Amino acid sequence: MRPILSALLVTSLLLTACGGEPAAAPTAIPAPTQVPATATSAASPTPEATATPASLSTEQLVDKLRPSTVLIRAAFGATAISTEGLGEGTGIVYDTKNGYVLTNAHVVEGASSIKIRTDGSTAMRAARLLGIAPCDDLAVLKVDSTDGLVAAKLGDASVAKVGAEIVTLGYPISLGTDSALSVNTGTISKLKVQNPPYQDLIQINAVLAPGNSGGPLVNRKGEVIGVNSLGFSLQGQGGVSYYSISMAYAKPIIKDLEQSKNRHFTGMNLVPNGDTYKDYFGTDQGVVIVGVASGSPASKLGIEQADLLLKMEGQNITDAAGICDIMESHADTDPLKVTILRANTGDVYEGELNGTAPLKFLTNIKTSSSPPTATAAGSNSGSSGNSGSNNGNVKVLLDNDFEDGSPGPWGTADKDSFFAGVKDGSYDLTIHIESDTITAYPDEASVENLTDGGIIAAVKADGDGAAGLMARYTHPDGQDSSYYACWIDRTKQFGCYKQVNGKSSDLIKTAKSDAIIADDFNKVSLIVIGSEISLAINDQDVASVKDTDLPNGWWGAMAETGKGETEFTSHYDRILIVAPNK
Repeated sequence: MRPILSALLVTSLLLTACGGEPAAAPTAIPAPTQVPATATSAASPTPEATATPASLSTEQLVDKLRPSTVLIRAAFGATAISTEGLGEGTGIVYDTKNGYVLTNAHVVEGASSIKIRTDGSTAMRAARLLGIAPCDDLAVLKVDSTDGLVAAKLGDASVAKVGAEIVTLGYPISLGTDSALSVNTGTISKLKVQNPPYQDLIQINAVLAPGNSGGPLVNRKGEVIGVNSLGFSLQGQGGVSYYSISMAYAKPIIKDLEQSKNRHFTGMNLVPNGDTYKDYFGTDQGVVIVGVASGSPASKLGIEQADLLLKMEGQNITDAAGICDIMESHADTDPLKVTILRANTGDVYEGELNGTAPLKFLTNIKTSSSPPTATAAGSNSGSSGNSGSNNGNVKVLLDNDFEDGSPGPWGTADKDSFFAGVKDGSYDLTIHIESDTITAYPDEASVENLTDGGIIAAVKADGDGAAGLMARYTHPDGQDSSYYACWIDRTKQFGCYKQVNGKSSDLIKTAKSDAIIADDFNKVSLIVIGSEISLAINDQDVASVKDTDLPNGWWGAMAETGKGETEFTSHYDRILIVAPNK
């Protein structure tokens, strides 16, 4: 699959995927395209432009703007939904003293490296992203090597008139190494066009080819009055209209970007979840995260490439307009709640961009009976519990989330030394005394005497003690209990042990893991198949061991305190018990 390099998109418009096939209406162009990597050589300087008359011929405009209009090549890493590749676009050099280059955000967002070159040269110059405004589709780059570059004049689009002659410049897509500057002429068809999230567009009748994104729209004086950005057609109306972002709108944004003041920036490079991706995600909901910028709010939260963004601030997300509406109603540093689906595991997480807490596990669509839609993903399906659902190779025997305050089949007790029951939407095991262990399992026939299976839960250790899960639990009359158990604690330690007829021994000695989130819920999975015992924490495999002492039993929860440890609670936000679907 080719890499998709477009950024935020809108309902009526799709920026063309890199080198992809044209989409059905609405169709959008231009955008970057995938091209092979090329070798670089020494730069050849371009002479400065000559004096400018009041009105220039097309040939004079091209000569004037050629050293100001650069090809941009951006490299993008491979993900679960795309291969490694390059994207192409166009940029406008407008300040040679500082090495500033203006382009579209969708050309460079999420790129691992960016390079530029001038027309007629094969020498690529390194560039870095200085600031980006995805909802405005603008970005400013900085290059250190400015030899041969000439600054274009950013004009005043507010005085432009419908019918005025214009020229567009840019680099159409090329599957080879010879991308050359192209020129189209035309007139202004309409001013101040709004097409959310775009706020101020200039409609033109000059054709913009894929790869022209970020190039200059120039008046006959040689002034840049717009940034060429997109084309789209309205379904059923035929034809394609082409648009540039008005320089009157862009100028104040550019000043912010020069100071590295990003606008409405999450660090997620997003594309629609259409036919290309819906089979991979198992849903046509949400928007696809094809890239995550290092150090961005999304990266800090733990969002990954190839995740699916389902919700923002509680609203289902289907396009860029919805995202930008939300972000433009908040300050750039405001926390924003998001819900994402990680397709390779089926896990759904919730967290806050610009917040302090990490992603919190909500549910798993592969083991849940709910369909994987944005609505279902944001809430757990089984309030007091459900059982018997099937999904592929896994059968869900029990699923309890306790949100309705009912413990379902899980045991309850309120003693002087311990408590078992539901509080504030979670099932709790609380120990009031030191050096004690309590266990709990569901009174449910479907999980009785289970041989192979697993228990998956959102677990939080509250206080000094161990919060864990257990497998193959038995307690015959007149005998002590036997079971396998794995646990975590608030200091990011974990371990596993077995108890056979009341005698305990370590299976996996106590160790620390950065996979554990201190003082928060962690997704803990204890799987026992045959003699293989596996522990995963927040989708990271942390330990495995083999043992044959215990053949079958119940799966359940456990809490434990050591010497000097009292008032400890093990919280369970949701518990699933699963088995192979044989």
